[in-house]
Amino acid sequence: MFLADLTLTRRASLLVGAGAVGVLAALLALFPVTGSNAAAVDELLDHASPARRTAAEILTTLVEEQNAVRGFALTGSPAQRSAYEQARARQDVDVAALREVLVEDDTTATDQMRRLLGDIQTWRAHGADPLLNASATQGPRPAGDPIYLIEEQSFSVALESAKQLVNTLDAHREDVVARLRRSRDVEFLVLIGGGLFAATAGTLTILLLRRWVIRPIVRLAADSRMVADGDHSHEVSVPAGPPELADVAADVERMRSRIVSELSSLAASQAQLRATQEELQSQAVDLMRSNRDLEQFAYVASHDLQEPLRKVAGFVQLLQRRYAGQLDDRADQYIEFAVDGAQRMQQLISELLAFSRVGRSDRALTDVSLQEVAEAAVGELELAREEAGARIVIGTLPTVHGDPVLLRPLLMNLIGNAVKFRRPDVPAEVVVDAVPDRFGWQISVRDNGIGIKPEFQDKVFVLFQRLHGKGDYPGTGIGLALAKRIVEFHGGRIWLDTERTDGTTIRFTLPSIEPSIEPHTERSIDEPSSDQERTP
Repeated sequence: MFLADLTLTRRASLLVGAGAVGVLAALLALFPVTGSNAAAVDELLDHASPARRTAAEILTTLVEEQNAVRGFALTGSPAQRSAYEQARARQDVDVAALREVLVEDDTTATDQMRRLLGDIQTWRAHGADPLLNASATQGPRPAGDPIYLIEEQSFSVALESAKQLVNTLDAHREDVVARLRRSRDVEFLVLIGGGLFAATAGTLTILLLRRWVIRPIVRLAADSRMVADGDHSHEVSVPAGPPELADVAADVERMRSRIVSELSSLAASQAQLRATQEELQSQAVDLMRSNRDLEQFAYVASHDLQEPLRKVAGFVQLLQRRYAGQLDDRADQYIEFAVDGAQRMQQLISELLAFSRVGRSDRALTDVSLQEVAEAAVGELELAREEAGARIVIGTLPTVHGDPVLLRPLLMNLIGNAVKFRRPDVPAEVVVDAVPDRFGWQISVRDNGIGIKPEFQDKVFVLFQRLHGKGDYPGTGIGLALAKRIVEFHGGRIWLDTERTDGTTIRFTLPSIEPSIEPHTERSIDEPSSDQERTP
């Protein structure tokens, strides 16, 4: 129950803490052992081994000294005397070296060394030196000379002291070696214990992770996989384990419930969507039927309705020409009203048909030179330009992607309006230009005419909206509405630039097929020439 309430983080902390305690205990046990081992090694290398080796060299040198003394006494050879002196000098060096490596608190070895030096001094004073002096003054001494016995007795004492010192230092070295072995054994045992503890802790960690983490995750994954495979009714159980995994399982179960709820709502929405789609299909069928009726009406309007209208207009105009001045003024005025009404009706029907045909053609959009379209539009407006004395300036226009049949009336309407709505007694000036923008190309048609007030900027593009009386400026009120429909058919937009107050500027956008245009140039059309081609 205690572990069941602990989070995975706390459980992992407990495992890591237990491992850390074990490692710390091993280190605490290993530190003194390692220190003792290091001390034993230092003592062995710095004191015990050098002291034992130096004592053995003193023993060897002592034997060499006696041999040189005996050799000189028997032969009187100066070489033997020199060998004695050399061995004695080496012995003094070894004694000094032994003093340096002996441990101060080793009283036994120190006392034995002091006794050895005394015995060596006694041997030299009572044995070696008298024998050397006797041989030097009296000549070589025979082997049976009693002086050899005296020297041998004192030398035996010194030799025994040297052997005792060597044995003592040898025992000390063996003791240090034994301590070093014990320290290494303890160190080895501590390392083995630490390794066993680490292996046990690792195995226990793996087992606990399998129980606490892997098994709950595997179970949670199996439940989640069943839900993901389509069994949305399968509940995700909360596995036994850390609270974090239980929270995850609970969250997954809530998500499953939410998905089930959303799927139910989606099924209802799909059913409603299917019903809406069926209704839209029915409306599409009705719309197609209505479009066919409209097409048939357009056909009737363009043929059957215009034919009698042309007859009425023709006969009224014939009546006007034949009986003009023969009737009274009121009759002439009535006939003029009839002729004007018939002509306006014909123009209105034609423009309405043009308006309805926008976007209904099966022609594919192509690359259209707007420069050529503008030149053709200006050519058709030549009579109106001459009557108004207008000056039309055409800038460098781009090639756009569109319908040339529709772009032509677009420019004709905009340029024609600029020529028509001029100020009295002021020659009209119209400038058509284009600049690239983020939509493709922005084309502007600006003039110096009467302008449009900002409050009317939304109304000018509405069908049949007129801002002036029929007597002031002719027209049907369809031109700008037709222009808007053509521009929107090409995916652009058209608007009135309200920042200008000295005329009117209409701007619209068209899709581009070129990244840029050539440097801006303008050509002006003032008066047509009979021997030159009219090119804006």
